[in-house]
Amino acid sequence: MQYLSEGSSGNITKIFEYSYGRIRKGGRIVANIATLENFQALMAYLRENKLHCEVIQANISRLDSISMYTRFVPLDQIYIIKVRKSQLPPAHAGGLFREGQHKS
Repeated sequence: MQYLSEGSSGNITKIFEYSYGRIRKGGRIVANIATLENFQALMAYLRENKLHCEVIQANISRLDSISMYTRFVPLDQIYIIKVRKSQLPPAHAGGLFREGQHKS
């Protein structure tokens, strides 16, 4: 499994392409994306190459004290994109949705 994390200097698709080329069939890449620009760039790349993915959006918060109360203070949200290298060529790997899901 390959992990991609933010800090791509705008090269997220090149990093993904390199990593995808190095994993075996059936292997996975998990990318943690913090910026909307990198999220959009990677999603466009995956669509263009007809690669199946699963996307999770996570909102992270930190516990903080305010006077005698405690609350969660929101931090940055992240997008987690998981891609599995298919046994088939990318053009036959399916759409962007998990099997069983329908496009709206």
